[in-house]
Amino acid sequence: MTRPIIFTDLDGTLLDFSTYTPDEARSSVARLQQENIPIIFCSSKTRREQEPYRTHLNISDPFIVENGSAILIPHQYFTPPIPEHKRTEAYVVIELGNPAEAIRHALAEIRRETNLTFDGFSDLTEEAVRQITGLSPAQANAARAREYSETIVTSLSNLAREKIATALTARGYQLLSGGRFLTVTSAQTDKGRAVTLLTHLYRQRDGKVTALGIGDSRNDAALFAAVDHAYQVQKPDGTWEPIPDLAIHRVPAIGPAGWNWVAENCITQKHPFSTRTPPYAGV
Repeated sequence: MTRPIIFTDLDGTLLDFSTYTPDEARSSVARLQQENIPIIFCSSKTRREQEPYRTHLNISDPFIVENGSAILIPHQYFTPPIPEHKRTEAYVVIELGNPAEAIRHALAEIRRETNLTFDGFSDLTEEAVRQITGLSPAQANAARAREYSETIVTSLSNLAREKIATALTARGYQLLSGGRFLTVTSAQTDKGRAVTLLTHLYRQRDGKVTALGIGDSRNDAALFAAVDHAYQVQKPDGTWEPIPDLAIHRVPAIGPAGWNWVAENCITQKHPFSTRTPPYAGV
């Protein structure tokens, strides 16, 4: 088997669906790190939301933020360094999406054009975000610190959602359905594009690598399509969310327990990574 690299969703996958903690998977993360297997977060979460989990788990690999809107790579991670990209004190940033300020401007125009009323994280106070999400003050502020997207928290009718989606499409944006809320990003960005670019960088450096993807929902479909082997963990009720037309291995465990299953099989090579399960129909 070639060297594996793991791209993972966070909420409901590496993180417990209810507590948002990665503690159940912590020992598996440590074992993967002992085997020098990269663990790459690929989530709708912001940079500020993801960084505490990286620190908590001692992960120093690149990560993908806001549904593929940007790839953040620690300095000197790849040699030679990646040229011609934005640089911050900590990262080389490959920006694939538009700035959040432009998205918020587009949403303001759509409100005026459609006479629809809806709120995003940026429209709410930290306290309001806390009440809606159950997050701590620090987590709420991190969730509001969106650099390439906006989260719509208002419950919308199907008709209102269609109107907003149509208006966004005309402006070069897309409306994505997450676990609880709607997310607006640039139309040209998704998790899959970011995964493909980052996998290419690993292959340039390391030669042959096998990309594994772990997720739990339709929001991970682009991630699943971009990796060599895709693994879907169960929802808290023990079911798998239907994702048609993709070759995905359904893991027989919920959230972090399923994540541990994939990690164990990756380390021990018990699972036949050389083959993919056939596409399944939604259930």
